[in-house]
Amino acid sequence: MPAGPPKDWTQGPARFIAAGALGGASVVGLAWAIASGRTPPDRSPSHVAPVVGRPAVRAEPVEPPAAAAAPTLEPGPAEPSAAEPGPPPESPAPRPAPGPLIININTAGAAELELLPGIGPALAKRIIDHRARHGRFRRIDDLDAVSGIGPKTMERLRPLIKVD
Repeated sequence: MPAGPPKDWTQGPARFIAAGALGGASVVGLAWAIASGRTPPDRSPSHVAPVVGRPAVRAEPVEPPAAAAAPTLEPGPAEPSAAEPGPPPESPAPRPAPGPLIININTAGAAELELLPGIGPALAKRIIDHRARHGRFRRIDDLDAVSGIGPKTMERLRPLIKVD
């Protein structure tokens, strides 16, 4: 038996067999993961704390027309939390959640009317059409004349609307 260096498997056809076996196993593993609906675990760095309790998008209150000025909301004192660090110095402080907006049904557009509970695009259009045909609402109860608004809807809307 001749003595010599051991045969290097990376130089011959064995490397192609090894590459094929590893590639095949990868394809089978990926296909199995996709078919079973499994997703890989979150691999975010452990030293980065996730932001909890803050919405990704903050909704800003809709400004009513100048004729129907709503009361201004003043931000309350910020309460620091041990679990959640405050915002970075360059970002503004988060606003407190606004209270219910009082909407003037004589001046509100469709977008503002749709903010009211139970008022969708079709009902907002009917309110605007009624206002255009019959003139301004003199009382809140006049809104009951609009088709699709009944006693239950009026009960929900009464504290959220006004007429001027």
